[in-house]
Amino acid sequence: MGMTDKRQVMYDIERCTCHVPDACRDCSHYTGTVGFKCMENLMSDALALLKEQETVVRCIDCKHHRENNCEVQIGVYDPNWFCADAERR
Repeated sequence: MGMTDKRQVMYDIERCTCHVPDACRDCSHYTGTVGFKCMENLMSDALALLKEQETVVRCIDCKHHRENNCEVQIGVYDPNWFCADAERR
């Protein structure tokens, strides 16, 4: 699936967990039968999305982080802020 489509994964999870008969047919992983393979593929997509979220590095975890330096550069110090130059310590 290359770049994982968040909306598609969310929709597929909703189809998988809604308990509506035949809802699986609307899932992008449906292959004609319901089984562990389609759920495994869906979980792999969900895991990829979670891993993508890890790429954001907050100021508090950045190797460039210095409280006064961040305040000067971004105008406000917030340990939960993040920027394009962030690198994890």
